[in-house]
Amino acid sequence: MLTDAKAFVYLHKQVYDDFLSAVAWKVSQEAALELAALHTCREFVEKQSKSCLDHKLNIDSIDIDGALSAFIPEAVRMQHNMKPAQLRKQFCSLLKKYAALPHSESVLRSLSILAHIVKYDVEVFKASLGAGWNTPVDLLVGAEVGLSYRINEMSKPTRLCELRNIICLSTRPMDHSGKCIVQIRLSGSAQPLLITVANRSIAECLAHLLDGYQRMFNQADSVYKLKGLEHCESVDMKACSTKLPPPPINTIERTTFESDESPSHSRN
Repeated sequence: MLTDAKAFVYLHKQVYDDFLSAVAWKVSQEAALELAALHTCREFVEKQSKSCLDHKLNIDSIDIDGALSAFIPEAVRMQHNMKPAQLRKQFCSLLKKYAALPHSESVLRSLSILAHIVKYDVEVFKASLGAGWNTPVDLLVGAEVGLSYRINEMSKPTRLCELRNIICLSTRPMDHSGKCIVQIRLSGSAQPLLITVANRSIAECLAHLLDGYQRMFNQADSVYKLKGLEHCESVDMKACSTKLPPPPINTIERTTFESDESPSHSRN
């Protein structure tokens, strides 16, 4: 990840956005202040670099109250009955602490904090197994879970395949409904695995993600083909559709990829 600067920054942006939208309301005040300070410092430096101005952080030029409101939920700001003046003082102290921190180190520090708050090593997509929108499930993609699915958040994930075994990926619209099919060919399997998602954007996102993992595991070139399924309603495709297995018996358990108390959230 560190060898690809753009991917590294994009990962952090995704995780930080998830944090703000899903779990920021329940974290400790200390973690929230530190994350807000790191973000504010990076944002200031980026704006200064675009305007060719001095990159040195000037606390007086930052809207402290605006930053606190934007990046720290009110519920967190009110923790410990802390007075606004005290909160501002702590925030300004952290701004000074991280003012000179290089961008990459700032992002790493932010991710190290977020790692204890947001589970960011799994992506979740709403999808249907096979060619057709029947019984949608949560499709999970990650280094540890491989390509798996779960019936709901309370069920144990069932693994569909190992990401390193993917040898070809393609996407194609299913019909006029706008839904798309991702075709996954696996080593050692004669028939492809078909997954239906809600639209083309999600299909491409899923295909790129799967391709990225297989490239990482296999240290190989891309296997994502932009042109793929030509006859999605054909008998041949229906024949190779993957049928949804029944939910596992007596394996219901809590399986989440972020804090238990956080609202249901996925990145798709």
